[in-house]
Amino acid sequence: MRMARNYYLVFISVALLSSCAQVGTISGGEVDHSAPKPIVENVQPPNESINFKGGQVEIPFDEFIRLNKPSENIVMVPPHAKIDAVVKGKILFLEWDESQLQDNTTYAIYLNNAVKDITEGNDTLIQYVFSTGNILDSLSYSTTVLDAWTNQPIEKCIVGLFTTDSNEIVSFGTTNKKGEVTLNYLPRGEFELVAFEDKNNDLEYQSHEKIAFPLISLVSIQESIQDSLALRMYSPVQKPIVSTVKYFAPGAMIIGANHDLTTSKITINELKVGSNHIKQIANDSLMVFFNSSKISTAEVIVSNDQITDTSKIRLSDTQK
Repeated sequence: MRMARNYYLVFISVALLSSCAQVGTISGGEVDHSAPKPIVENVQPPNESINFKGGQVEIPFDEFIRLNKPSENIVMVPPHAKIDAVVKGKILFLEWDESQLQDNTTYAIYLNNAVKDITEGNDTLIQYVFSTGNILDSLSYSTTVLDAWTNQPIEKCIVGLFTTDSNEIVSFGTTNKKGEVTLNYLPRGEFELVAFEDKNNDLEYQSHEKIAFPLISLVSIQESIQDSLALRMYSPVQKPIVSTVKYFAPGAMIIGANHDLTTSKITINELKVGSNHIKQIANDSLMVFFNSSKISTAEVIVSNDQITDTSKIRLSDTQK
């Protein structure tokens, strides 16, 4: 799932966003700066369909297209079904198991950098919406994401609404150059609101990613909202952990962590390793030398003022 551009497009009024063409060494003519455009009137079933039945959508484009990581960049929200995508000529077919959809629910399918043209690789960014009931959710929520320290807008971060009970994603968008985003087709209710970097494009927050929350714990959406209070993004303090323990035969071990290991004490199988057997590689990594001749498994304890962490590593015969 991936995305100045507004990645949260309403499909029925698809707007072509600016995209830099790739530079080629040989040109067959004028460079194509335009992204592929859906032929809106020929989409089947039409966008914003209600009482939607079935498990397929056909989206014709105005030029030949190719897919870019469709399993990552094409997603249904709420995520009740996995989408399979196939291109035949200029037509994109999206299919899923219709039995997995819930009744009276508005769904949005996002194609974020998933569709490119054949020659220049320009992106098309699309949102397709339908409802399995007789109405479409129609509320919206707009906000801005700013850096907590510099007060500068944050571009290309994910802003998502999640259910309070199951933490299921309800809607998401990506901020533009001004840090702005609008989430559309929302139901009424109370939701968790989170903005985060999403470096691995999985629509889930990871502890190493920058994050932002609203001042209040929950966002209540009973009508369309233009929130005047910006979300302030910051880098959270990570819990100190040992991230790497790797054995090198016949008697060395690399230990890495997400914090400074300079003053660390190392114990292997309850035996303290002397400082003359520890070599500092970098602030966050050490090489430890020890006698591995009589052990097959090493329990390694790393401790300092910030951390006490235990790891176990098997020393195989092929390694020793």
